[in-house]
Amino acid sequence: MTVVLVIPDAGPLISLAKADHLEVLLTLGYPIYVVDQVKYEVTRDKRFADASRIERFMRDYANVVHEFVTAVGQAAASRRAGGEIRQPGQGEAAIAELINRLDEVTGDSDAPMLLLYEDSDVRKSRFVLPLNVHVVSTWSLLLGLERKALIPSAQDIWTKIEAAGRSPSAVSLDMPGTTEAGLTYW
Repeated sequence: MTVVLVIPDAGPLISLAKADHLEVLLTLGYPIYVVDQVKYEVTRDKRFADASRIERFMRDYANVVHEFVTAVGQAAASRRAGGEIRQPGQGEAAIAELINRLDEVTGDSDAPMLLLYEDSDVRKSRFVLPLNVHVVSTWSLLLGLERKALIPSAQDIWTKIEAAGRSPSAVSLDMPGTTEAGLTYW
C-alpha cells in the first residue's frame, strides 16, 4: 500500500524553505504531492529566496516531489491570465479536489495519506477529510523526524525558521486517520 505525503498548505513549504531545510520532507521516503494552486502561491514571487528554493527543490526532486494538477488550479490560472489576481479559497478547493481524486495518486482510495499543515485552523477547514488521512503540523513532523533519528534536532530547524523572520504556528497536531489495518502512523 502506497503512503503519500500531501502538502496542501503553503506554510510548511515556506517555513522549511526559509530555514533552507526542505530536504527534511524527503526523509520519510514517501512520494510527495504539492497541490498546483499551492505551488503557484509559494513560487510566484521570485523576489523571495524561499520561492526560488521551493521551485528548485521541486525541480531537483521531480522524481519524488510531484505537482498535483487540479481543475481548480487550472481554472485559477486561466482567471489570473485574464487579469483576476485575488482568488481566495482556491487552495482549499484544490486540496478538496485532490482528496476526492486520491486513488489517482495511490491506486487505492483507502491508502493512508499524510497531510502536512502549518495553519492551526486545519480542523476548521471547509473540506471533509476521509478516514485514511493522517494530519500532521510542521512542528509535529519535525518532532517525529527527530524521534525517528531522521534529523538531529527539530528545535534547531525551528530556530532557523524563526531566525528567518517567520512565526509559524507551533501547534502540535498529529491526528491519526483510520484504515482497515487500524490507526495510521508515520
